[in-house]
Amino acid sequence: MRQNLDRVLTFMSSILETRAANQLPLECYLEALGAAKRWCKYSNRTFVPNQKFIQLIFQIIENDYQMFSKAVSVLKMLLIESQFVKALENNSEALAFQIIPEVDKTFLQSIIMYCSR
Repeated sequence: MRQNLDRVLTFMSSILETRAANQLPLECYLEALGAAKRWCKYSNRTFVPNQKFIQLIFQIIENDYQMFSKAVSVLKMLLIESQFVKALENNSEALAFQIIPEVDKTFLQSIIMYCSR
């Protein structure tokens, strides 16, 4: 399953990108986010299983109040499933951040910046 995650999230991204033009009913977009969330359970090695998908999730959180809670639940799933959460829980912050790859640090910083606004 893990080896298909990038392809699935790329496909989900192609669906979610059409949201701006409202090409599909809202329920279709919500279902796409729900399916993506379920697939994110297989992303325990990174917070960013697909860069384009993560960018879309942040755009949805920023601009689409109807899909906000579903998008946040995807981020929550990524945070819960990551092996780096254990590193942050069991080590000092400085040591944990030495273990975490740069792309995942950027992801965490994006969440912090969003929450601090």
